[in-house]
Amino acid sequence: MSRRSVFGVLVGLMLTITFSAPAGAGESLSKPEYIKALSKPEYIKAADDICRQANILRDEVAQGVFGQLAEGEEPTFDQLSEYVADVQPVTQQEIDSLRALPAPDGDKKRVKKIYKLAQKGLNKIVADPHVLLSGPAPFAKADKAAQKYGFEICGSESTD
Repeated sequence: MSRRSVFGVLVGLMLTITFSAPAGAGESLSKPEYIKALSKPEYIKAADDICRQANILRDEVAQGVFGQLAEGEEPTFDQLSEYVADVQPVTQQEIDSLRALPAPDGDKKRVKKIYKLAQKGLNKIVADPHVLLSGPAPFAKADKAAQKYGFEICGSESTD
């Protein structure tokens, strides 16, 4: 998929999230009182939908950047940098969209911690794309916390 197509999909995703978000959801970091918390199953479904869309976009970016590599061939620093530059806005939008969901009552601190761990992972790959090739996976802690919470898609497949 071309960059133009990826951009189109990303814009469509952002518009979908914007128009499906509750009124006032993007106006401040704290949610207005009239936004009802989702039940845990509703929350997991909505979050997994966001993660599924982001995974698709990241897979397309990976195919575009790394698709010509031979099996076992490591990407160059330039390829890693290009990949990170392309997935950073996708992953940031994913994290921001997840944070905008009204968390189930009693789970706000727990999901906030998951997204804080995800943000730390993203910050690590932006600061040094080589962490994708060595050491612990940058999103391992966020993935583990997400799986423990009950997400099926979020945390199940880090392609970045």
